[in-house]
Amino acid sequence: MISNPYPGKFITFEGIDGSGKSEQYARAVNFLKAYFKDLKLALTKEPTDQPSGREIYSILRKQHPTLKLSEMHSYQFQEMYFRDRVWNYRNRVIPWISSGIHVLADRGPVSVVFGADSYANFDDLMNIQEQVFKYSGTDFIWPDGNIIYDVPVEVAMDRMLKSGKVLDQFEEIENLRRVRNNYLAFAQDYDNCYVIDGSKSPQEVFEMTKNVLYFILGLTDSTDL
Repeated sequence: MISNPYPGKFITFEGIDGSGKSEQYARAVNFLKAYFKDLKLALTKEPTDQPSGREIYSILRKQHPTLKLSEMHSYQFQEMYFRDRVWNYRNRVIPWISSGIHVLADRGPVSVVFGADSYANFDDLMNIQEQVFKYSGTDFIWPDGNIIYDVPVEVAMDRMLKSGKVLDQFEEIENLRRVRNNYLAFAQDYDNCYVIDGSKSPQEVFEMTKNVLYFILGLTDSTDL
């Protein structure tokens, strides 16, 4: 992986399901568009809306005609994410940041932690991810910021159940615990990771999010919102 050589910044929002990541992502987008109107901003999400991303969703939702997540090796499933990520980088992220447009992404390369049984698997999966990018001829650019929302798994599970969400395999409590531990371990060893306590009130969490965004984007506070 390489540091971002382009004028546009690349920022990802990460966290286990139920961490509040999606709400904070939406708040950040709305806030930046409202108060920094001259800021060039583009949005993306993983998995994407392309065939590669739709296939991943079909597996997660148990709708795929032949593949079942329970029967797949975690590395095999992660390679599907890597191929989808390559498409996203090649067609969206790199063209945007090379043009000076800042990219906010709902998940990105740090989501590799979902496929790791433990910290011991990080190097293997990161190497596979880099090889997929290399063989595709696409630069594997490391984000300028990876904002990781951390909450106890019991809090995340309670939030999802109260919302009425139908849980997939990654949202079972033991898997949530594994992925949460992976996120925290990953953040200690990889650059540009910012862990935020997502168990506080949404407004308190957003204040911390704003501070990280200001730092990465070089902004100054223009509002007390």
